[in-house]
Amino acid sequence: MDLLSSLRSGRESILSNGVALATTADNISNSNTLGYKGSRTEFGDLLAGGSGSLFGDVNSVGNGTFVDQIALLTEQGPVDNTGRSLDAAIQGNGFFTFQDGDDFIYSRAGNLNVDADGNLVNADGFTLMGFTTTSPTSPVALNVAAVSSTANPTTSIKINGNLNANSTPIAAVPAGTTFNELNADAEFRSLTRVYDSLGQGHDVQLYFFHTGPLGWTANAYVDAADTGGVAGTPVQVGTLPFTFDPSGIQLAATPMTLNATWANGAAPSTTAIDFSGMTDFASPSNFSSIVADGNAAGAVVGTEITQEGTVNALLDNQQRVAIGTVALSTFNNAAGLERIGDNNFRSSEISGTAKIGAPGTEGRGSIVPESLENSNVDIAGQFIDVIRYQRAYQAGSQVIQTSNDLLNTTIQIA
Repeated sequence: MDLLSSLRSGRESILSNGVALATTADNISNSNTLGYKGSRTEFGDLLAGGSGSLFGDVNSVGNGTFVDQIALLTEQGPVDNTGRSLDAAIQGNGFFTFQDGDDFIYSRAGNLNVDADGNLVNADGFTLMGFTTTSPTSPVALNVAAVSSTANPTTSIKINGNLNANSTPIAAVPAGTTFNELNADAEFRSLTRVYDSLGQGHDVQLYFFHTGPLGWTANAYVDAADTGGVAGTPVQVGTLPFTFDPSGIQLAATPMTLNATWANGAAPSTTAIDFSGMTDFASPSNFSSIVADGNAAGAVVGTEITQEGTVNALLDNQQRVAIGTVALSTFNNAAGLERIGDNNFRSSEISGTAKIGAPGTEGRGSIVPESLENSNVDIAGQFIDVIRYQRAYQAGSQVIQTSNDLLNTTIQIA
């Protein structure tokens, strides 16, 4: 090996380990960057100019090292709960899919926001893509601006509960001229709510009268102000007598039909109230559950993302309206993605084309709601690498110094 070759080897050592130190420094500085994927410097050896030697060895000494590639490390980073509804992490191999103009951008950072146009976007303003009912196979922008719910009238109510078989029967069901009279004579009363065709809610008072052994009558009343009468006056809008068998189960249970004409101009309501889940046992009267359809019109007050990747708009009428499903992308070689900054990547020839689909399919992983993925950088390991590369850098510089001294000696001999 000639001295000039050793100079070149020392130079390549400095250059290569300098790149490795820069890569490690980049990893350390991004140890708190959301969704950051660390890099690793991989070295290769430089071959000498020819083969053979004075001693007949088939391999000659090389010319040092070079940076073969800087590999992206795609391992899962730790996931922390944030409690924020627009934060989402991926547990698995997928990447969030965003659109920047005509290009798709990929990221593991799920710190999302809603922009002025109602689009779900990342910190750079790139639009989150997903699948909707109108576009179930091709990803489109997920937007909450146009979401609202129309008013739906209540058409059915299902009530489960019990009526106390030990209560004292009354001689006759009262006419119900005042709410006080009804309150005094009813064995049990409770409140439910119906919505008319305009989305206005109306309180319906349900009164239960014990008319004899195993016999009951249920009457429904609304305030007369809702139907154009004097406020505070009960208006009967439905009645239903029913009978129980000796085991406390209803005989031939049929629903009560509630009929009401509203003063606000809404279409008259016809609501079926199903009491078949009521029993007649010797225990206190109660409603265990009330399930009703119908709702008021609603406006968006928030957004959430579920574990299945469904994006829901939260409405002020307590409803959830599904916007779509988040699109996740996977690659044949995720380590070949091109870094473009701000936690974002672009596909390349090395990574292959993105395979886009829904969470939970084909190894894309699942969504962790209200959470964010942190950097996958191992700080302790990076500091060890700093020492390794520092020593190698110093050794390379020493090789150059020693070779220089030997060259000086050779020149002096001459």
